[in-house]
Amino acid sequence: MKLGMFIALSVGFGAGCTTALPVCSEPDQVQWKPPEKSYVRIDFAMESEGMLDQTAEVRQTPAYRDQLPRIRTVAIRAPNACLDRTADQQTGRDRENEVIMQTTCSIYLKELEQGLASVGYRVVSWDVLDRAERMGDVSTYEAAANLDAQVVFIVNSLETPMTNVGEQAEYRFNYFVSNPRGEGLAPLELTEADQAKFVERVLARIPALAGGVPKGKVLAATLDTTAVAVPSGESIWFFRRSTAEFSDDDLSAALYRKFLFATLDGTNYWGAWPEGLAKPATKVAEKTSSSSSTTSFSWSKKGEDSATEAYRKRQQAMVRKIVGEFALKFSKGATE
Repeated sequence: MKLGMFIALSVGFGAGCTTALPVCSEPDQVQWKPPEKSYVRIDFAMESEGMLDQTAEVRQTPAYRDQLPRIRTVAIRAPNACLDRTADQQTGRDRENEVIMQTTCSIYLKELEQGLASVGYRVVSWDVLDRAERMGDVSTYEAAANLDAQVVFIVNSLETPMTNVGEQAEYRFNYFVSNPRGEGLAPLELTEADQAKFVERVLARIPALAGGVPKGKVLAATLDTTAVAVPSGESIWFFRRSTAEFSDDDLSAALYRKFLFATLDGTNYWGAWPEGLAKPATKVAEKTSSSSSTTSFSWSKKGEDSATEAYRKRQQAMVRKIVGEFALKFSKGATE
């Protein structure tokens, strides 16, 4: 009898709930919860003096403000030998510096002439002024006055220094407690050992900084000029402006980056946003086997010449940009 009751109850459970049982309920559902991740955001910057654009330095005198409405014709005076000593040499920053006026005076001084003409001035070319000085055996300002100029621009420096990025680059890292959206919730204090690990993780994700030392060049252009009133010879307006850019697009993309890392145990991290890479604003073309991330191009002389010519074109565009700003500021009476 007991055996028969045991069999009946077992059959009842197998078939489902019955009214013979005091309690009828389904088995509890077990929900799986994934382990929680913690996040670290790292803001990376590559910085250096002279690596970025510098704001134009503009100074003027009361005489400039008084004479500006009457200035119609200007002249350009290049130093002897088209500048044999540059501002960078004087300040000790001469590194592989190629002074453009030593070899290509006419090209870059022509940019100055066109820039001034574009804002409405009649421009006496630098070679015309030079010839008038020598043939008349007169001073610069006497020659300019004879050519009906009210102002002479003395070009103190017009140059395109080119330096290796590795010589001047400095890295800066800021660490934050974060979330899946990459928000910086709070500064994160890390030991030197942990910082070193994150530095390694970040640099490994920037191709242009592989190995920790950036390769490539910084291309720069500088214009330093003084406006001198004719015929008094009084310096009435001063302008200096520099601009710079990287020779390699990968370096430009690496200048400021944000990285997000995730971890489950606080030891093993993986790139989480997205895959540890900040999405570039523009797509960088993949390099072919015949190109290089450096500027040496030692694989052939032809490749080296091609790279140099490409840099020259970029530097000329940089000079044109500075000259346009210079001419506009002078004509408008800008104070900065």
